[in-house]
Amino acid sequence: ENGAMDNFNFDQPIIETNLKISQDNSSEAQIKYIENIQKITIGRFGSFNKSDYDILIDVYEKNDLSSAKKVAEIYKGLVADYYNLIVPSSWLDFHKKVIAHFQKAELVYQAIVDFNNDPLKAYLAVETISQLETSAQENQNLLEKKIKSLGISS
Repeated sequence: ENGAMDNFNFDQPIIETNLKISQDNSSEAQIKYIENIQKITIGRFGSFNKSDYDILIDVYEKNDLSSAKKVAEIYKGLVADYYNLIVPSSWLDFHKKVIAHFQKAELVYQAIVDFNNDPLKAYLAVETISQLETSAQENQNLLEKKIKSLGISS
């Protein structure tokens, strides 16, 4: 309904039918899920450890898009990995929040990479990074809380 502004919406819907939801909520299934998300994150990020700020410095001061491209690819891969992951139904809300975060992060960094073609969208993407940092922290807190409720140490 806002037409052109949809172009600037970095929030994308979760395709629920593509999620692999398990009704097995045993602590074993939940622990396996936690181990899998840790493996996925480590596997995708590997040795890449630039902060959002470092990436923006690369793009806007050094005119180097490589780290922004890399992080957009990382988030795209994380989205695919999470869609392929079997999630215990008791973790579904968390799982969807994380996918939404990764999807948004991918679009934000893709817009930053594309700043020569669409400077306004890139500017709005940069403005969105603080929201990404907030949602990442919220997801981390939620993960720690859920791990604690399982009675295992993270």
